[in-house]
Amino acid sequence: MKNHDDFGTRLEMLLESLIKMLGKTNEKVDKLNKRVQQLEWCMKNLTLRDKNTAIFNLVKEPPKNEHQQTEKSAKKHYSITI
Repeated sequence: MKNHDDFGTRLEMLLESLIKMLGKTNEKVDKLNKRVQQLEWCMKNLTLRDKNTAIFNLVKEPPKNEHQQTEKSAKKHYSITI
């Protein structure tokens, strides 16, 4: 009987752990959705402000010649500023 209770306790602990993991995953998805919405809002406003060049302000083309691309330029990140 004790072995059966131990199994039930372990199963309950496993279920609690899975519920916690699912909750953390849902929080991460919510945060990601919020960031995507912010990015969409920024892009929409930039596009409305300057329809001809908005996309080029956000994306910079990499160097065409492989000798021009240095390690520093390869690691460079671009951010959106309004």
